[in-house]
Amino acid sequence: MATQKKYNSVMNEQDNLHPNSDLYQQIFAVLDERPGLKAREIARQLNIDKKHINNALYGSIRDKCIQDDKYCWYLNKDAPNPDKNKKTVVSKTALSNLSRYYLACLGQDDEGGISVFADSRYDLDYIELNALPHANNDNLFKTQVMQNLFGKIRKDRGRMEMYFGYPTTLKKVKSKKSNWEGLFVEPILLFPIEINNGIPKISHGFPIFNLSVLKRFTNAEREQLMDELVQLEEELNLNSEDEIPELDDLVQKLNNIRPEWPWKESINPDELITNPPLRNIPEEGIYNRAVLIIGERSPFTQGLESELKSLSEVQTDVYENTALGQWMKGDINKKEREESLPLLEVLPLNSEQRQAILHSLENSLTVITGPPGTGKSQVVTNLLINAAWQGKKVLFASKNNKAVDVVEIRVNNLSRRPILLRMGSGQYHAKLAEYLMGLLTSTSSEYDQEEFDLDKQRYKQLEERFLQLAEKETVLIRLRNETDELDQSVEKIRKDISPQAFGQLKSINPKQLQATIGIFQKALSRANKDKQGFVAGLFWNFLKKKRYEKLQLEIENIQSISSTIEIDLPTKSVNDETIQNWIDFSKTLDTYLYFVQTIQEYISSLKSLQGARSLEQISKEKIFVTSSYGIV
Repeated sequence: MATQKKYNSVMNEQDNLHPNSDLYQQIFAVLDERPGLKAREIARQLNIDKKHINNALYGSIRDKCIQDDKYCWYLNKDAPNPDKNKKTVVSKTALSNLSRYYLACLGQDDEGGISVFADSRYDLDYIELNALPHANNDNLFKTQVMQNLFGKIRKDRGRMEMYFGYPTTLKKVKSKKSNWEGLFVEPILLFPIEINNGIPKISHGFPIFNLSVLKRFTNAEREQLMDELVQLEEELNLNSEDEIPELDDLVQKLNNIRPEWPWKESINPDELITNPPLRNIPEEGIYNRAVLIIGERSPFTQGLESELKSLSEVQTDVYENTALGQWMKGDINKKEREESLPLLEVLPLNSEQRQAILHSLENSLTVITGPPGTGKSQVVTNLLINAAWQGKKVLFASKNNKAVDVVEIRVNNLSRRPILLRMGSGQYHAKLAEYLMGLLTSTSSEYDQEEFDLDKQRYKQLEERFLQLAEKETVLIRLRNETDELDQSVEKIRKDISPQAFGQLKSINPKQLQATIGIFQKALSRANKDKQGFVAGLFWNFLKKKRYEKLQLEIENIQSISSTIEIDLPTKSVNDETIQNWIDFSKTLDTYLYFVQTIQEYISSLKSLQGARSLEQISKEKIFVTSSYGIV
């Protein structure tokens, strides 16, 4: 009875209900009794199919109710205050959030996303569905058309993958090389089709946004595209610790929060449209269609998707005390480097590689990345040698046996005795036995110790010299860059003045010129009424004569300079009518003072550069010093 009374009070406020209002009355009553229910909960309470609830909430009574960011519904009068009730979005774990972010980016190369021909004389790379697939809908994948799609994937395993996509867009494309134009099918939300033991199954986890569609509808450049993606996921509550939104709620809300997108058909997940088929539709836009579609996978992401999914399921307490946990928290402890031990450079390094090694020795975690051929193996080899040099124990591991072999050969070939013990199965057992026997039988004499101490002392001297040369090289490069910038500025000055005036400016002392101009500008300021205070302004008619006379004297002093640098004086007299001309002339003097200072700075910098050792000379000496390295 309480519910009925509340319902009656709500209904008295509704003036324009649909004629078939029985369902709406029940929804109003339920939400009045219990605000903040999801569509699924309303349907369960009323014992009504959820699709009818959604049709009402997103349709006829849409203006009577409001949905929050958690997909919960309220009557307008009970709508929560977003400022007071909005909770901070918290991820399940930092790692799962990061893994899901990269999962959403997989397969998105420069062309971006999944996109296939809408029509073709060959077999299409998609099929339209007449209903959303159920969780255990095995029959969906047993049709002949589906088997044809799977056949394409099997022919090129590892390069193609299948998705369930909804809703679906059509994009018009015109060839730049011919007169051909046509439409491409691009779903907005993508759900991967996972195949386990030969059985395909739709992954009902977090959806992947087709970035090709997102880029087209938002006009975002590549740099801003991820920001658009993150914002959209926040609005759809896809990055919180709540349960994954149901697909029908998710798509209906997407339709509501992005009304500016080109929706061509009413979005209703319970009543998909298949007629006319997508291949016969001539217009771009978003359609209430669901598809199973295959697309090309980037060759650089094979296997990465499964690894990211596994990582996203790892709980925080499992990895929080590992290097990964430190990196995720940004809790990287800096260690003190033993300054008494020089940095060994057994293989030549550039400045970036050297910095990477120093960072690795001084910090508990260092991430070094780079494409093939950038010297990562050289860095690892030098790092391992220096770690051994400092008496540290190191585990060097890789998923690639060849990578371990390359480093092991480089390191152990530097000395008569092995430094690394290569672990592994099969052939590595015999090598390990040889290593251990070599270590057990090796001895050192007093002569060996004396040689080691001498080499250590010599190496430290060489390193100090190398660092001095590196510092000189840095200073020289900085001086060369400064000279180059000044040269460009001087070239601009050459274009603004005559060659004769430029020659005169080169001989002028900038400090003397600045002092002379400063005296003139001080007299000009005292002769400028606008620069005076209140008292001086009141008695200006009595003061200006003497101040004009003082300025006239300074003009005579500045006249010789102006003729030298070919600046015409505005007039020889100073009065109320000409004072503004002298103010403008003062600005011209400032410009020429800048010219003189820039030219003199350039001359001084050029002389210093010409008198310094060349980069070639420093580089030759660095090569000589580097060739003396390698003491182990």
